[in-house]
Amino acid sequence: MDKRSNERDRPGEKPEERPPVRPQERPHEPAEKAEQDAAHLEKEMGDMRASLERKTTECAEYRDTLLRLQAEFENYRKRMVREQTQFLERAIEVFVLQLLPIIDNLERAIAASEEKHDLEKLADGVKITHSQILDLFKKEGIEIVDPDGQEFDPTVMHAVLTVETEDYADNTVVEVLQKGYVLKGKVVRPAMVKVSRTPG
Repeated sequence: MDKRSNERDRPGEKPEERPPVRPQERPHEPAEKAEQDAAHLEKEMGDMRASLERKTTECAEYRDTLLRLQAEFENYRKRMVREQTQFLERAIEVFVLQLLPIIDNLERAIAASEEKHDLEKLADGVKITHSQILDLFKKEGIEIVDPDGQEFDPTVMHAVLTVETEDYADNTVVEVLQKGYVLKGKVVRPAMVKVSRTPG
């Protein structure tokens, strides 16, 4: 056996370590890597600028759309207010036109009674006027609540007084102190009534 074999076989001794062989570095690698990094960074910045431009354009479009919608809504609101005002004015005008003949008849009755000192003509004129007003109420959907002798209904009546009596069933309207009025299902004024109560 040779001397080198004996040296490797000696117990407790480490073999001789040799330094690793490094590949020969190329002098141009750092410059090439820097150029690649710069190109990559430039591309990312270009993408970011393009994305920012797109977002800026989108924001401008959204702002224009919002301003247009706000203007359209404001115009719509003004138009609705104007139309509602015109509708209300027209409704009042129509109602006044229906009242004018009634006022004319009442004025004629007053003038005739004053000229001839005839209270009967005045009474007739008042009756005609009253009848015309009731006809107008009916035409406009106004109902009169006149519940004399009916069972008390708190939805359209207001009990002002109660009276103990055996002449009427309990909770019956014995007297109407003031008539009520209902406009198309809505109580404008409840009837003021006196209601019976069974004695005891």
